[in-house]
Amino acid sequence: MGTTDLWKSDNHQLTDLVFGDDDGRDPMVGFMGALSHDPEAATNTFDDKQVLEHVLQSIKYTDRDGAVGHAPEAAVTGDGVGQTPTGPAPHTATQVEIMNNVMHLVAQPDGGKDLVSKGIGDGFGDMASAYVPEISQTLTGRRAESIFLTHSAAPDGLDRLDTTRLLYEVAQDPNGRAGIVLGQTVCTAGLLEAHIAHPELHDGGPGKAIRTISESSGPIQGIVGHANADAALSDALASEKGQNDSLKTKGVLTKGVAGVLIGAGAAALVPQGMAGGVVSATAGGYFGAIAGIAIDRMMEGRQASGAADRAIYASGHELNGYQDSVIKQTQDSAIESIETYGSKLPPESTRNEMRDAVNDGWRASDTVLEDAHNQPAA
Repeated sequence: MGTTDLWKSDNHQLTDLVFGDDDGRDPMVGFMGALSHDPEAATNTFDDKQVLEHVLQSIKYTDRDGAVGHAPEAAVTGDGVGQTPTGPAPHTATQVEIMNNVMHLVAQPDGGKDLVSKGIGDGFGDMASAYVPEISQTLTGRRAESIFLTHSAAPDGLDRLDTTRLLYEVAQDPNGRAGIVLGQTVCTAGLLEAHIAHPELHDGGPGKAIRTISESSGPIQGIVGHANADAALSDALASEKGQNDSLKTKGVLTKGVAGVLIGAGAAALVPQGMAGGVVSATAGGYFGAIAGIAIDRMMEGRQASGAADRAIYASGHELNGYQDSVIKQTQDSAIESIETYGSKLPPESTRNEMRDAVNDGWRASDTVLEDAHNQPAA
């Protein structure tokens, strides 16, 4: 405590410990800024759990939250702030463990949510967005790698309780919520496209894969919807406007990298060694066409307003409308893939199956949250 005061300088001090535009009162600002542009150095730094905890907890007593937010993000995603990804990047076991440690800190009942409220919800949202495949496997159950395709070295390396609590806390921040929503949307679209384009990826066929993917979207979006509703108890209008603005800003960036499925976390990648011929049959071994359409549809949906708007994520305050939005988004991505690739899957029965699956997953989110977090709106 009091760290900020230690680095205050008078007008006659020439030393600039930040080497930048700030006044030099806190050298950690410059250090964290440098790490945010060097993913490898960031990963090596935060591989030490004590360092990660010390740095994140320090934002409670300083003004360095903005600088700190992006350094762990670079560590767990492998992308520096402002860098445009050039292709799919796998998550190493070290990166997954760092992400697991971040989740554990935010999930703590004594002060974890304060880390989000300090203004780094944006960074936490981007981290969660990049880990949607691992999050999906965590909430669905282990050993689902053949459905949630990813190059992650530890696809089942996250803790379920901590994952649930992080999603809930981060989703109450408009910027964080926008990141989760976009990441989950793009990941779902990419996975559906991959399995419909190449039914041989899952030995149970595309039908079973589609149901599992659809059902997995229910808990994630259900947690986000409930968190948004709970946040609305204090400031509904500001919360929704903040999410709208964030979705618009992030949507432009996400669409730009949807083709490589990085940043948005939609790692619908064909694992090396699995169905080897599929990799060479796709543009770079990843899917992004349907994801780009999904982002466009979401951004168009944000232009609407009012209780009657059932376009994508128009109102998180009405959970029924939010749930309908998730169903529609998931169904539309699947139907577009069926039409694009000439799949023999029957469209109407597929829609029905997906609706039931999303609803089952959504209902599961109630139980998951009841077991993980106290809700003011419950």
